[in-house]
Amino acid sequence: MANTETKSGFKRRIAAVVVAAGLLAATVAGCGAVAQGNQGSGQPNATGTQTSAPAKSASTNAGAAAAAVPKPLADAGEYAENVYDAAKAKDWKTADTKLAALKDSTAQLGGSSGVGDLGTLRADTAALEKAVAARDQQAALLASNKATFDAANLSASFDNPVPVAVTKLDYYGRQVEVQAAAGDTAALKQTAAEVQGTWDGVRAQVVKNGGAAEAKKFDGLVAQLQQANTPDQYGKLATPILDQVDYLEKVFG
Repeated sequence: MANTETKSGFKRRIAAVVVAAGLLAATVAGCGAVAQGNQGSGQPNATGTQTSAPAKSASTNAGAAAAAVPKPLADAGEYAENVYDAAKAKDWKTADTKLAALKDSTAQLGGSSGVGDLGTLRADTAALEKAVAARDQQAALLASNKATFDAANLSASFDNPVPVAVTKLDYYGRQVEVQAAAGDTAALKQTAAEVQGTWDGVRAQVVKNGGAAEAKKFDGLVAQLQQANTPDQYGKLATPILDQVDYLEKVFG
């Protein structure tokens, strides 16, 4: 986060997934009706897809619609960001509240289909709980941000309109913010390298989706990040990076 106001980036991105899933479900229902009407008429069944594959049953397509990111996972990413914002402002009362919500969402994920191994998220949530209890701002910022990264990784197996790599760039922007404040130049250099690698992997997708101008601006920020040598130089780039990631997200709706 570039400021103390909740950015709600993770949940905003996931909201688009939920809307897309709803639209797909509606399309499936319509396709099922057309298919029934066409039986025995010699007409091909409508699939509502962009491929020429044979029509699939409504039950099969309904399974695809269910691949939206589970709400508890969307909530977990959101609450982790909330804790980050609260810890940054040293608003420990809010941090306690949002941490409790994060723990609850993480517990609910145990019953969600297709989520994968929750070990890392649980471990980072436990570390965050200790940091918040101790009112250790640095540790709380790092652990809460790591939890957003865990949630992004877990969401990768679901239908994400915004590439997970873009979500990770948000995480790296916050890492730059925290590490610069701590004066950790070695960690900042590592984060800068990870930003470069992540951006290299998703840049073409941003451009393909009509984000050439946004990509060019982010190119400049990444170049400056690679040239930075002091914590102060890195720190001045954290807010612009976080702000520009917002524009990258908008490229995908």
